[in-house]
Amino acid sequence: MRLAVINKIKHAGRLIIVFLFLTLSLSSYCQNSPYIYEHGVPIVSYESNFKNLLNNWKPQYITNAGLYEFTECSFVETITDSTRYNYYRNYFSGIEPVSKSKRGGYRVDHTGKRSHELYIEPGYAHREFFDQRGLSDAAKKLLTDELKAKAIDILTRKINIDTLNLFHYSYEKYKIDTIRGSDLKVFSYSKKWIKSKVASPDSISKNYIDIHVTREKSFDSLTTDEKRALILEELLIRRIDRQLSFNEKVNIGDRVYVISFKYNEELFSNYVVCSAESKKVVLDYFFKDIQLELKN
Repeated sequence: MRLAVINKIKHAGRLIIVFLFLTLSLSSYCQNSPYIYEHGVPIVSYESNFKNLLNNWKPQYITNAGLYEFTECSFVETITDSTRYNYYRNYFSGIEPVSKSKRGGYRVDHTGKRSHELYIEPGYAHREFFDQRGLSDAAKKLLTDELKAKAIDILTRKINIDTLNLFHYSYEKYKIDTIRGSDLKVFSYSKKWIKSKVASPDSISKNYIDIHVTREKSFDSLTTDEKRALILEELLIRRIDRQLSFNEKVNIGDRVYVISFKYNEELFSNYVVCSAESKKVVLDYFFKDIQLELKN
């Protein structure tokens, strides 16, 4: 009996040590990987965001920073009423905002020194509906002229979700994963809720739920017509999701800024929204989620 109690105490002690290690590691990661707008001067004005951005945009953090040339960073307007609010809600859920691709990681040179690389390239989402270069033959076959026209209509039409009757679907699943030690004995259990919420002005299909929510089916299991229907349904749901997200982040009175830059001689204009209350950038699809790898 006493041995069992001692073993339980040892097991609890190991869990506490692991918990503390994970907590300290997460804290260290957050401190050593700040977001690009927030590393530098405190955000006490709208301009603080852009001062930090420009100061942090260098090869030390962004490996290909030298390929960028910033040409403008200026105030556009204050969102003063529901008309301008809905304008930007449509803009940020459409095809015009600048998006990016990221790649990188750690590399070790011949001396054993480790360094971090991060490459960022600008572009636009849903380019496949305008330019099919680089797509597989199977993808090109799916994207008929009729499908592309319908997709572009979904991505460019003016929507006011305040006046729409949305269909909602919620999914929750409690998942328990077993974590084993090197001796294959059960060390602990990972418990988490898997949650998903979907909204659409149209009914939500079973194929969408089975593939994108519960993941019980694969896209390849569908017929060609079902694949095309699902592509259009997913575009609409993503657009509605971005509009609902806009509602959560942006308020009337917030300010819009534009950051223009050249990359490989191509000009991009990235619009961002700053909170009137906190002065921080609350919406930006290009710079906002970039995290910097600081040296210890």
